[in-house]
Amino acid sequence: MKSAAVAIPNTLLRQARELRGWSQKFVSEQIDAPAICYISRWERGHTIPSPFYREKLCTLFGKDARELGLLPNKEQSEMPSPSQKAAPLAQADVFSPSKVFLFKSPESFVSHSSHLVGRQKVIELLTQKLCTEPEKTIIALHGLPGVGKTSLARICIYNKQIQEQFHHGILWINLGPQPEKAKLLATCGALLGLSTNELRRYASEEEQVKAITHILHARRMLIIIDDVWSIEEFLPFFKMGGTQCAYLVTTRLPSISLRLANNNAFVIQGLEEKESLELLENFVPTLIYQDTQTMHALVRSVGGLPLALTLIGQNLQLHAHGGQPRRIQAALTRLSQSEGRLRIFEQQIVNNQSFDHSDNSATSLKSIIEISDNHLSPLARQALYALAVLPAWPKCISEEAALAVAEAPVEILDVLIDAGLLEGVGAGRYALHQIIIDYVRLKHVDGEARNRLIDYILNYLEQYHTIDAALNQEQDILLAGLEAMLDLKQTHQLIRALALFSPFFQRKGWYDLSSKYLQHAYQLVIPLEKQPDTLRYTLPIFCSFAESIQKGGDAAQARTLYQQALDLAQHYEEQYAKSNLLFKLGTLEFEQGEYLQAEAYFQKTLIEARRYSYHTLLVMLFSYLGAIVARRGNTFQAQAYFQEGLALAQQYNYPEGLSMLLGELGQISLIETAYPDANHYFRQSLEITCQLGYPELICNALLGLVYLALEQGDYVQAHAYLRERETLIHQFEPSPHLRCRILQTLATLALKEESYVQAETFLQEGRTLAQQAGYRECLTQLLLLSGIAALGLRDEVQAEVFLNESLSMAYQLGYSEYISRSLVYLGIKAFKYKHIQQAEIYLAEGLAVARSIRQKSLLRLALSTLGECTLLQQKSGQAALYFEELLVLTSSCDQEYRAKAQFGAARVALARGNIAEAQRLGILALTLYEQLEHDDRSDIQQWLSSLPTLLIR
Repeated sequence: MKSAAVAIPNTLLRQARELRGWSQKFVSEQIDAPAICYISRWERGHTIPSPFYREKLCTLFGKDARELGLLPNKEQSEMPSPSQKAAPLAQADVFSPSKVFLFKSPESFVSHSSHLVGRQKVIELLTQKLCTEPEKTIIALHGLPGVGKTSLARICIYNKQIQEQFHHGILWINLGPQPEKAKLLATCGALLGLSTNELRRYASEEEQVKAITHILHARRMLIIIDDVWSIEEFLPFFKMGGTQCAYLVTTRLPSISLRLANNNAFVIQGLEEKESLELLENFVPTLIYQDTQTMHALVRSVGGLPLALTLIGQNLQLHAHGGQPRRIQAALTRLSQSEGRLRIFEQQIVNNQSFDHSDNSATSLKSIIEISDNHLSPLARQALYALAVLPAWPKCISEEAALAVAEAPVEILDVLIDAGLLEGVGAGRYALHQIIIDYVRLKHVDGEARNRLIDYILNYLEQYHTIDAALNQEQDILLAGLEAMLDLKQTHQLIRALALFSPFFQRKGWYDLSSKYLQHAYQLVIPLEKQPDTLRYTLPIFCSFAESIQKGGDAAQARTLYQQALDLAQHYEEQYAKSNLLFKLGTLEFEQGEYLQAEAYFQKTLIEARRYSYHTLLVMLFSYLGAIVARRGNTFQAQAYFQEGLALAQQYNYPEGLSMLLGELGQISLIETAYPDANHYFRQSLEITCQLGYPELICNALLGLVYLALEQGDYVQAHAYLRERETLIHQFEPSPHLRCRILQTLATLALKEESYVQAETFLQEGRTLAQQAGYRECLTQLLLLSGIAALGLRDEVQAEVFLNESLSMAYQLGYSEYISRSLVYLGIKAFKYKHIQQAEIYLAEGLAVARSIRQKSLLRLALSTLGECTLLQQKSGQAALYFEELLVLTSSCDQEYRAKAQFGAARVALARGNIAEAQRLGILALTLYEQLEHDDRSDIQQWLSSLPTLLIR
């Protein structure tokens, strides 16, 4: 092997290899060269092959030494080429070696991974289509720049099933935005066997196509045409294929994809979040698990675009290399911000379309998108840049908002869709990818577009602020508008928008988001509160901010804000605002367990609401007034309030109030053990709340159904309702009050299932929360359940403490049901620990209260335990009365208490010497217990087995 005097790259040898799609490794193996580096040195011109390898190369390529540039420089320049008789034309002017490749045999397929993260289903679909569709079919892939269309096409080349189907080879042609068709066709011809002289004879494009068609007419080949921008540019390459050829086309433009392939046109979307993380894991495996939340946010920020994720992964890999957490965190912080990502996307990346590294040109994600941008008309580009002020996918853009912000005709949206830069996602709905938005913001910030967005939002809110369906549809754009107002410091616009929009936040349960905006707005309206012309917006801001604070659990601050707003409403004689604020103060006191103060506010509001016919306010007042009297044990008056409210809600079509009243009627039915009625009310309430889409109301309706299931002993169904609630809880921010109720429900279910330790865990969290927020009613309920849990855990002292605290708070509240419950459970605790006389006193007091409020479930519990107490004291007459009353109270649904009553009556009969009657009643009780598979059946069996001996005696 000789060294060249001056290193002149051997482009002829390199181009001959590349035209055949061969790697340096493949050539090295075919000629038995000692190493791959020999081929690399020959191509770079550092050395010249010896005659031995020169002959092997000529045989392999089917060319002479001159055509392969294998002679020393002097001989190379002097020796005439066989083509010199023709017009002088350099090979570089004829061929496009980095744009066209032919894969003819398994050996010519360069080693390549056949795996793409998250693309297995697409690959399977392409394989199935290519191997089963009729001949001359076209399959087209379209999608955003960087989404991986070319990578998917490349994977098809290395698919064994596709290779076997197209056994004559696979031809790859890269068109691009401005293809040199003459060079590309010439390269195709050369790869398929046309000589240089033959190619020169076919002067026109039509002749070249015919010549190639003649070669391909009987061959089964796959022709991949990458990066198509124009159907006209594509057609010559389609015409040259034979009847047994198939086409796989990639394009950014959906219009081209659909026109070429129709039903075989497939959009390639970004990766799902899980798949995006898997791709990043290839670069920084440990980081995915160390900072999960940040990594999830990061993949969402680029919408699952594989090229963007690869750039991010490479950047993080670079900073993680030294193992310094400081550098990694700094990189994550930069990438979490739009500006940091944009700088990464400007970095150069290797363009690996050439398969064999022959084209080492570099590009960036920014430049890839810029190609699409440059194809737009000025009007379309202006519209695209304006639309970048709107939220990115997966959030949607309405056509009305898009046209208002872009200030362009609707046809421009079609142009952007056809350009692959905007996506239609339903009738009148569009989506813009985050990468496109980032690209636009890198180039241009359209201040006027932001002002047009703000104008659109204000007009929309004025028109639709009371229509939740309309607000739901545009909520993402409305939030983007609020952010624009904050950024641009447009005070009056922000106050106006929040006054109209913030009640929707409350209904949706977005309390943290509401507080974020309203805190800012509240500071802005304080200087304006004395200006009558801004009162329309000032009062709603005060009220909404107070409600947001109340939902957050800060009753004291909320009370101050409500009072501040009430003073303002009274000063300016704003009657409805005054009535509404009095009602809000009443709800605050009710939540705190201050029933007397709450009722005073509600009664004052009731007078004004009746006077001015504030129908929706009346509905809510009847709901709360009924709830207060129900807590005092007056269920008749409570039902009267609820029914009056129900009639109004139905008459004036107020679904939110209707749902609340149905829920309250369900609670009354539950107290009276009218389970079918309770089920009817709760389900009606749930149906209405689901239609409204208010998560907190849905959660409340589900909790009612949970308690119904628990009362009926259906724990499986109770768990099912709680799972529904668990799914729902991720859609909003539960207030501390609702969280207390949820914890109470979970604890109740755990107690029913005798999971006392788990119950106490829920109860401890609930007690802490209720004490912090001052929810006295919730705390009373939680203390009672804590006492029951302590009984289950055999902690007599702690049970006594919890139950006495619950009783004390119930008396303070005047909460009849929990006065009765606390007394009954104190009696049960005393009975369990053999303090029989004390138990009878507690149970008798609890029974009296339960009778006054018609609380059937408590009556059954008290009567059952009192019967046992009096039996132990050999008061058979009194015991008989208790068990008889218990039997009357039970229905076919209350099998357990029916069994208890019959077993109690059996023992009374035995005490009176009526053994036959005792045996009859005992057998009835045993039958019921066996149906229930109850643990007490063994006790009855043992008791019954002793009766024959007594009968003999």
